[in-house]
Amino acid sequence: MSVYITMNGSLQFPNTEALEKAVKLLTDGGWMKDRFMVDENGDKYGHEEDDLPDVNGLFLDLPFGLYRNFPIEHLSPGTKGRVVWTCTDGEFQGCVISDGVETLYDLEKWGKEQKIEYEPEDGEDEPAIQCEWQRLVEFAFMETFGD
Repeated sequence: MSVYITMNGSLQFPNTEALEKAVKLLTDGGWMKDRFMVDENGDKYGHEEDDLPDVNGLFLDLPFGLYRNFPIEHLSPGTKGRVVWTCTDGEFQGCVISDGVETLYDLEKWGKEQKIEYEPEDGEDEPAIQCEWQRLVEFAFMETFGD
């Protein structure tokens, strides 16, 4: 079973070895190709030189995108920086990873606390209304906690 997350952020690794280990994990798993982050079809998320991992600065940028089965839990321990992700794939959850510490959010609860509302179009059925509300909550979460 696959899990898709929408994610964006940047991690700074403690040393070159830790960054290279992460790059190898991502390359071997198909999330990175030629030091660019790629989607599940192998298409690059970033097309600029700035989107490459900065080995000298020990940074790994994770461009905004939809990632399948991404191993964030294996990358973030021991790092600095911030990564924000959301998941609507079988769950409705968000997460902020700041300096290696994860904070999980129930997006249903978070969206209601933020008083996010969606005005349905005439004739929209309940599943379409729920889907659009979740999209609005997901966008607001990424905007609130992203960089």
